[in-house]
Amino acid sequence: MRKLIFYPNLSKGGVSAVIRGRAQAEPDVQFDTVFLHDRGGSDAFSDLANVQVRLVQESRSAPYLTYLAHQFDYESVSVLSHPASANVLSALDHLAVTYEFHSSSIPVIEKELGALELDRLAAVVVPSQIMAREIQPLLPRRLRFRLAVEPNLVDVETFAAQGAARFLADSGFADGPATIPLLWIGRFDQGKAYAHFLRVIAALPQEYVGHVVVSLEDDPHRAERFFAEAAAVGGIMIPQMKARGYGADYAVNVTSMAALIALLLPPSHNMIIYSISGGGRISIADLFTAGIIPGLLLALALS
Repeated sequence: MRKLIFYPNLSKGGVSAVIRGRAQAEPDVQFDTVFLHDRGGSDAFSDLANVQVRLVQESRSAPYLTYLAHQFDYESVSVLSHPASANVLSALDHLAVTYEFHSSSIPVIEKELGALELDRLAAVVVPSQIMAREIQPLLPRRLRFRLAVEPNLVDVETFAAQGAARFLADSGFADGPATIPLLWIGRFDQGKAYAHFLRVIAALPQEYVGHVVVSLEDDPHRAERFFAEAAAVGGIMIPQMKARGYGADYAVNVTSMAALIALLLPPSHNMIIYSISGGGRISIADLFTAGIIPGLLLALALS
């Protein structure tokens, strides 16, 4: 059995992790993967014998995909983040083409839906029920039955089935049996909300330790923004408060709670962005109103 997966960017995070999980879950299935751009992931599948990587120029992708479709009998075809390729493949009657969304950005999803030949798709797949609820209203009513949820699988070669990930111990960053690792895996894109990960870590007890596994590709400015956010959350404010006589616990609590309160109390720019990204279906005024009481309660808890 063979399956074909197309995605523009070949990196070591994100979709590559999704493909790895599927290939490990189906070791007897041959996965043919096609990418357009090498983003540092050329060896992402080197340990998986049932994954074959093909890197093609975008100008040649349409004829190459058509060639593969006629050369092999694919049980399934999945396309991610590239409507043009989905349209090329779905025009072939002998293929069942699935289009997958792994972005939570509503504007991105709307743009891709507008470029897709939706009637020719066998299914539209998302990794969670939350994303399904967001995308369902965007689909024509006659096609909503084709929306399916396929959870992403854990990469069992990297993460243990139970307990801490093995790579933490191998990397030299193991924190001991008394700590609980929290992982960030992916890219430092603006829409990935890495700042929220830092704020959550800052708000949790000290036994929770953050580990970041990131694909930087060729843009070091993404890491620069991440470290700047980390410094703003704790590296600068907490030492300054301790120097002025505040206790360490109080300084940590104020810093972490301030980050959360800023998200809740009007005028929260996060709520404005959330409303806009949802196409204006959610009222900014309602979001502001919903955040007032939780924000005030958090503020009172610090007094």
